[in-house]
Amino acid sequence: MNRLLRELRRARGALRRNERRAAWLLFGAICFVCFVLLVPPIRDRLLDRAQVSAAGWDARWTERVERGEGLLAEGRYEDAADYLEQLDGVFPARHVKHRRDTERERVLRALGEANLALGRKRASLEALRRAVEFDERNYQNHFALASAALELGEPEEALAAFERVLAIHPSHLPTVAALIAHHFERADYRSVADTYEAYLDAYLLHDAGIELGDGIGRADVRVDGRYHEIDVPLVAEAAAAASGRSLSIDVGPYPTRIASITLMPPLRAGILEAAPITLDSPEGWSNGTEAEKASGTVRVPIGSSEIEVARARIVLRLLKPVDAESWGLIATSYRNLLEGDALEVARERSAIIAVASPGTDGDSS
Repeated sequence: MNRLLRELRRARGALRRNERRAAWLLFGAICFVCFVLLVPPIRDRLLDRAQVSAAGWDARWTERVERGEGLLAEGRYEDAADYLEQLDGVFPARHVKHRRDTERERVLRALGEANLALGRKRASLEALRRAVEFDERNYQNHFALASAALELGEPEEALAAFERVLAIHPSHLPTVAALIAHHFERADYRSVADTYEAYLDAYLLHDAGIELGDGIGRADVRVDGRYHEIDVPLVAEAAAAASGRSLSIDVGPYPTRIASITLMPPLRAGILEAAPITLDSPEGWSNGTEAEKASGTVRVPIGSSEIEVARARIVLRLLKPVDAESWGLIATSYRNLLEGDALEVARERSAIIAVASPGTDGDSS
């Protein structure tokens, strides 16, 4: 303490002895700052450099998150767990409103996955629970916790987490598949059927784009495997009626069945209303070919010559996807319940796909 006081007295004495020099140095610094701020070319250049430096410094967090995920992808679980644990301790996002909140969640989920691979049950569940606590609105956090809990022999926690996923995202197919497998394993066939029917009825909209030549329209279509009618105005450039030889419907990732299409001609002053044009097909239309499935588009020819169209009325249904393994359990459950009619209805509303990957979430966005 005495030493500190002596040093402070010495510094004060030095300042007094060089008081005039210090004043001139301070005055010069103020003049330099004013000059920089008042001369636009210099000021802008310095500010640009400062922004670039700040952006580069801030971007290091993204690079560090990707580094941790890279270690995990390479199978270096021990290194990944150590690295992600340290990163979580210093990561700036401590609240969900921080702009790097989603990256913090990625760190916690990756940390949980690394510890899971290492057989560290407690550490894995702890990291994933922290991800859920950090953002309870992100269904991915609940799904990661549910999957880990199920694998680690905690079925009650897993089921509760799966239910939270469906409360947020009722069309999340991987969760539905996990619940169906769980109920089927316990011979709870009623719960299998109820879970799947709730998934079929879950409210999900697809923003379908309709095109006819240069005419464009959009309509929301429910994805529930039931037929719905949409009435879409087709607006062309210069407010003219749309014209073309084929109608294109963007149905996104969903297998589609189109029952009927009616094209309404434009109304013109002093001219009797033209009759609507109904396109018929014995089997309707669907995106059945591989090219159409890949593009997510159904194309319907409307004739050999161009016609003008103001509106299109389309009756169609977008089918809910279900993986083949889950469908086998669903079909068996309906048969065990002796509900053949319900099985047939569910089959008509479904599109069987290869597998329910984590990215298969029933969302077209």
